[in-house]
Amino acid sequence: MSHALTIFRRELGAYFNAPMAYVVAIAYVILNSSLYVLDLWAVGQVSMRSFFDWVSWTACFVIPAITMRSWAEDKKGATYELLLTFPMRAIDLVLGKFFAALVFFLFCLAGSLVIPVCLATLSTEGLGPEWGVIFAAYFGTVLAACLLISLGLFISGLCRDQIEAFIVTLVVAVGLKLIGFGPVASQIESVFPVIGNFLRESVSYSMPLGRFARGIIDFGDILFFVTWTAVFLFLNGLGLEGRMKKGARQLHAGAIALALPVAALLAGLWLDFGLPRLDMTSDKIYTVSNAAKEVLGTIPEEKPVRLKLYVSPRDEMPTSLRDLERDVVEKLEAFQRQADGLELDIVHLHADDAILRSIESRAQAFGGLDEEEDEDDERGKVEQQLGQEGIVPFRVASGGITGSEVKVIYAALSLTHGAAKKEIIPQLTPGSLSSLEQDLVTRVYRLVNDKRPVIGLLAPLQQVNIDPNQLGLFQQLGIDVSSMMNQQRDDYRVIPAILSQNDQYEVQRLNPTDQAPLPEGLDALIVMQPENLSDRWNWEISRFLHEGGSVLVAAQVLQSRPQPGPGGSIGWQVVPVETGINTLLEPYGLAIPNEMILAEESLPLQFQVSPFQPPVTVDFRWNFQLDASALDQSTALGNGISGPFIMQGVAPVKADSTKVSGLGLEVVELLSTPETSWTREVPQPNFPIPPDLNDPQPGEGPLSMVSLVRGQFPTPGVDRPPWSDNAPPEEPGPTSFEAGDGNLLVVGTAAPFRDDLISGRGGVAWTGQLMKNAVDAFALDDALLRLTLKSPRSRPIKDISRGTVVFYQFLIIGLAPLIFLVLGVFRLLRRRKIQEREYSAESELAGASA
Repeated sequence: MSHALTIFRRELGAYFNAPMAYVVAIAYVILNSSLYVLDLWAVGQVSMRSFFDWVSWTACFVIPAITMRSWAEDKKGATYELLLTFPMRAIDLVLGKFFAALVFFLFCLAGSLVIPVCLATLSTEGLGPEWGVIFAAYFGTVLAACLLISLGLFISGLCRDQIEAFIVTLVVAVGLKLIGFGPVASQIESVFPVIGNFLRESVSYSMPLGRFARGIIDFGDILFFVTWTAVFLFLNGLGLEGRMKKGARQLHAGAIALALPVAALLAGLWLDFGLPRLDMTSDKIYTVSNAAKEVLGTIPEEKPVRLKLYVSPRDEMPTSLRDLERDVVEKLEAFQRQADGLELDIVHLHADDAILRSIESRAQAFGGLDEEEDEDDERGKVEQQLGQEGIVPFRVASGGITGSEVKVIYAALSLTHGAAKKEIIPQLTPGSLSSLEQDLVTRVYRLVNDKRPVIGLLAPLQQVNIDPNQLGLFQQLGIDVSSMMNQQRDDYRVIPAILSQNDQYEVQRLNPTDQAPLPEGLDALIVMQPENLSDRWNWEISRFLHEGGSVLVAAQVLQSRPQPGPGGSIGWQVVPVETGINTLLEPYGLAIPNEMILAEESLPLQFQVSPFQPPVTVDFRWNFQLDASALDQSTALGNGISGPFIMQGVAPVKADSTKVSGLGLEVVELLSTPETSWTREVPQPNFPIPPDLNDPQPGEGPLSMVSLVRGQFPTPGVDRPPWSDNAPPEEPGPTSFEAGDGNLLVVGTAAPFRDDLISGRGGVAWTGQLMKNAVDAFALDDALLRLTLKSPRSRPIKDISRGTVVFYQFLIIGLAPLIFLVLGVFRLLRRRKIQEREYSAESELAGASA
């Protein structure tokens, strides 16, 4: 080892004594930092993910420049043969040069350490950089550098010119990166499916390095880099060991031909061994949460939940989904380790065969083909049955050598418990993996628990108003209009349909005009568009909360609608709605005031008022759009809601923090506006709109529009109000109530829950997912409320001035190069001074000898 240390010192001195080394280090830091700064301000997140993406490419150019002289320069000069005559082993020579090159690369990489320091000062309070992810990314970058340095030494040992060594190493390094790069890998696999997939998983370092950049330290990935690094170092040393032997070149070539395929096989197998991994993310997004462990732990061993993953074979998957099966199985196996009653089976289905049989069956139905019995009949019946259960193939885009194409694949998961109970997750994609934990655990809970949750829906039935002229016309035609006069319109029929899908919930429709207590055994209550609920209804809801019930309240304090104006023009009217909801909310320190939220950037909307007129564009500040960063992800209520959110006529949900905390309750603001928003009282019925309504005002944000309150709600009191003044007397009510922890979700708008919007697409459909999440969490188990979305949290950069931006750009791009420049000049002057001193000493010695 002392010999290796001697070579290490010699090589490291050679690096730092050459002025060109400092030029390389400075250029490397400036290039990486400049590319990263462009992404930093564009994305606006305190993340180094894009920096390490750039480093993985620039290292392919810098490391060949570092290693090109290692052996090629010695061969070109007179030092190669001299090194070979040293009384040391070949491994000492190789390791000395390897670690010297690695230390110099680390010196270059150290110039980026100013970036995490700057990110820490740029971050929003409470949302600093993820230090664990940054550490994992640096660790992965060092491992990748070890691989490339060993490759560069190996190639340099085969070349006699350092320029030749640089070019060959550069081409091979970039090639190793490209065969794992998505677009290039797609092109290769479209021509050579088996070979392309093998190269991507076993040879390219792109995928293992990508996992490190996400914050995953997988011991399989560590062994991948160690395997390839050791093989290249071994081959390099083997070439030196046999340098004087007969047939050394043939032996070395044979060793290369044998070692490289063996290394590729080993490197591809490490991940299949299921080695442990470390989740370095702050929110542990790649780790099974405690809430999931609680639910999975309730599965009885004698009656397990069986999981069946229906997926297309790997060779039929597009490149972007080649790892889908492995990623899903990894997650499912992690769940299995937390529950003895969870069993997993994988079934491979061929989507192309299913489509072909579907076409043939249609042709047979129309007499185009004769029915024939063949060996695939049984398989076709199985796929037909699966299709009836909801397991059907779906289309995904795939890049090929001829451009984009569409592939049809299977990727679904079924859960069964006993003979009759079954749940389906119909589509699994890389994007859905972040919500897989919640999707699976929620379904497991429903399967294991025999009780079917009961949901109450309290919403008004609107009286249908028919135009008097139409009624007169109907009477002249002899049509009975008595039934029309008593018609009622229900604007919330879709909510029961959503909740009753696959018999997940039993929904009981309640009417505010009913004079009956809340049904016994109610698991959750949805209150839509309340309009002056009676004191008795408020008391019933308060009692339900006090006893540990969960309630979702959505109130609408204003309506906006078009109105015909003079001369055929179209105007707009804002109409206040008297909800009376604050009678229910105020005892808990909450309120939905008679105010509307307006935002600095409005969202123009078009309405088709009449088929004979062009659409009317409405551009008022009560219409605005929010992105996904407005949604709090600390609870499961935000799962699957990605934004954007289109808001129309929404009111703020205000909380008196002093009163709320005094009651021992906790408030979570789930959806809030940006700082550039403000409130204004809803104007009285007015036509046209007040002219100053769109005038910008100072920002009051963030303003909460959806808030969750949880904890022990206070008692509603024992004095139970009557349903009405003339209501018949009731039996005496209870004098005390059993207390429990409840949940109250308050939404400052009810319009998006109506039938015409809740099942829509885009930004207006967020309420449907919010309601589904709330009911799942409220009605099933409190643990489900703690199942958060497994995706990286947004960590925005705080607002800074333009001058501050320039200052940080100088720090990130220029500080480290300036330090390197000073070190280089100092090193150069010191060496020159030492050389002058040695020259003077030699001159004096020569004079004395004379």
